[in-house]
Amino acid sequence: MTFNDTDLYCQILGSVMKDPSVLGSLPMPIAIDDFSTENQIARVIFFSLSNLIDSGVVSVNAVTIEAYLQGYPSFLQTYNRNNGRQFVLMCLEKGQPENFMAFYSRLKKISLLRDLREHGYDISPYDFEAASPGSRQEFECIQRYEEATEDDILAYVEKSFTAIRSRHACGSDSAQDAYEALQDFLADLELAPDIGPELNGHFYNSIVRGARRGKMYLRSGGSNVGKTRWAVFDACSIIFPVYYDKSRASFIWQKDKEPQKTLFITTEMTKKEIAGIMLAYVSGVEQSKINQRACNPEEKQRIQFANMIIEKYRKYLIFEQIENPNLSNVQTLIKKHVLLNDVGYVFYDYIFTSPSLISQFSSSGIREDVALTMLSNQLKEIAANYNVFVATSTQVNGDGLKAGEKRDQRTLRGAKGIADKADVGCLIAAVEPSDLEAVSAYTKEYGTPTHVTDMYKLRSGNRKGCRIWSKVDLGTGHKEDLFLTDAQNNLLIIEPWEEIPKLPEQDVWISKQFLDSIHYDDEERADDF
Repeated sequence: MTFNDTDLYCQILGSVMKDPSVLGSLPMPIAIDDFSTENQIARVIFFSLSNLIDSGVVSVNAVTIEAYLQGYPSFLQTYNRNNGRQFVLMCLEKGQPENFMAFYSRLKKISLLRDLREHGYDISPYDFEAASPGSRQEFECIQRYEEATEDDILAYVEKSFTAIRSRHACGSDSAQDAYEALQDFLADLELAPDIGPELNGHFYNSIVRGARRGKMYLRSGGSNVGKTRWAVFDACSIIFPVYYDKSRASFIWQKDKEPQKTLFITTEMTKKEIAGIMLAYVSGVEQSKINQRACNPEEKQRIQFANMIIEKYRKYLIFEQIENPNLSNVQTLIKKHVLLNDVGYVFYDYIFTSPSLISQFSSSGIREDVALTMLSNQLKEIAANYNVFVATSTQVNGDGLKAGEKRDQRTLRGAKGIADKADVGCLIAAVEPSDLEAVSAYTKEYGTPTHVTDMYKLRSGNRKGCRIWSKVDLGTGHKEDLFLTDAQNNLLIIEPWEEIPKLPEQDVWISKQFLDSIHYDDEERADDF
């Protein structure tokens, strides 16, 4: 056995050739990097297979692959140089679709071990490749590898790192009395106040104190209220120091804002759909206009400039898609990016009852609502144990939140226990005529809201139960918090000391004149701002 297992690759590829549907319900998709770079022919075959299947091809063989590779001369050269046709025939011989999940599990474990080793992590208990062939060590490593899950392997790496950190970072005596702990707490606040990167919405951001690491925020709403869009807008706010201000008709660069490594996990929308929402946010151009190619020349310029911005900061954003999430694959995916890619901010869209989650607990008799609560608790544990910010969302019961209803965790679809471990819990809803009537005394001065956010949970802070009334353009992500009320719709005023300090005088405006002067064929101009 090796980390470059040709037989395993043939079993995987041959199974897919015989039955492409085996790829349809995987906990995590197979990626080209799951195949070793030392096995270029396997990577070329997988590249061909995945693209052919994505295009609708239902039967794949050597002739199909060779025809496809005609459009990729360098890949075709690799295919021919490595006796590609013979390799494909060997794959078809070894492929067993009925045993695909067993092959898949082995592939993912080997890929994880290879990743960890390449990044310098100790994997010695499982590293059968490094052991002498036929030795007792090799046998023991293979045995541990066969019995372990991906979570087990990651847990070992984490445990080893924790032990090292405790020896070198915590000292020999870590016991403290209450007074010492308090002094450490105050010192930490002095060095770094409990405030995170800015999120969308002035009042919302002030109340929750930004995206705080170690915390989990939960946002819920009806099916068409835009929960995913709100999550994308918040992620963009963390990543990009440049945004388009519609009211000023200018791009604004916040020069002191540091981009943060962010993971966005989608369970429903595709990565392309999420990317489209992001482009609309950064450019300030309505997504419907972008999709319909109905933009005027100035909007096209903004889109081009926004694309340059996204390219400039691309390393700070990682997209992942899990179509069938459960406790294991969600945890493994987040841990991988936290440990290997230094991710500090995670958006998980969203908590729901998937077939995989149900089947994970069907044999033990655990109810669906309990499984959903367990997933929520897991996200909170990840936030706390790895000091990362986690934001997630849920649906609400019925058709959504109606005016006059009590808006708290009791309305969450699946289980009200989902919100138990959340540090922040809020419900968003479109404003109805009865809502406008209730706050009519304030709309003349502050403007007419489109959405209202009910803050039903706030683990630290004194604004629990308040309502944020906002004007939201879901097409671009522009969100303006207009005014704040209590649960009875009485106006509230946030004192200056409650607000997160801002330094607008340090912002640099990028005017329309600047945009007009950009030559987009010169990518170096992206650094001018």
